[in-house]
Amino acid sequence: LKHTMFPYYARFTGHERRLKAFQSLVAMDMAYHNLLPLPKSKEKVIRHLRYCPICAEHDRQLYGETYWHRKAQLAGVNICLEHRCRLENSSNGILSDNQRFKLIHAELVIPENTPVNLDVSDLEYQLSDYVMQIFDADMDFEHDVSVGKFLQSRLEGTPYTSLRGEQVFARKLYAALTEHYKDLPQYSLEAWWYVQKVFCSQNFHTYDICLIAFFLGIPIHNLLHMTLPELTLQQRFDSQLRMLRSQGMTQKQAAEAMGVSIHAVKGVEEKRYKSV
Repeated sequence: LKHTMFPYYARFTGHERRLKAFQSLVAMDMAYHNLLPLPKSKEKVIRHLRYCPICAEHDRQLYGETYWHRKAQLAGVNICLEHRCRLENSSNGILSDNQRFKLIHAELVIPENTPVNLDVSDLEYQLSDYVMQIFDADMDFEHDVSVGKFLQSRLEGTPYTSLRGEQVFARKLYAALTEHYKDLPQYSLEAWWYVQKVFCSQNFHTYDICLIAFFLGIPIHNLLHMTLPELTLQQRFDSQLRMLRSQGMTQKQAAEAMGVSIHAVKGVEEKRYKSV
């Protein structure tokens, strides 16, 4: 929990899957490979163990050698928050899907006096801080709220869900996210269906989830302790419609009062829309 990447990859997986992955890591039976959303190499892109040049020099001054920092290895986070500088790839320490596990001595592959790149925007710094606070938080093995349903509940009042809440407009949200994060050096949501899979609870990558949550302005505490409203938006919509109709309003009047089309009202009353 404190010395591996488990909190990063298991944070938003389902309750049972999270427990099984933890038990697998403790037993070292390798089953966690199929339980956690571990990063995959894409198109022969090589991933390196990374380091902060300033942290490396501080390590050498304090301990006589540098060592690997866990927080420098978070996929998607490319800066050191403490020194607000960019992380650098080590000259060796390569991570690949088929490489056997072995200890790579940081002191041997991290050069001295690496130039420091301070080109970090406020947006990237704030987003990275958001992700890091999620990573640093204690793991909760008891909660069983679907991250997809939680995020969908937080779309109310945005243009990214239908007024009744039964649809998520993933393409529209993806376009907004892409525009908002267009200046980030790297951006992990490569297609609209990456977003769709988050809401379908099929994409559990912490960084992808944080991209959406940060954009929506969801406080860190709420993302760490996800709860769902007592009634869904759909249930509240349908309840309000029933109330207006019981007061004698016509379908047209009820539609105008609720700011929706008459077709939406008819669809609910004729049970053409799926109940959630």
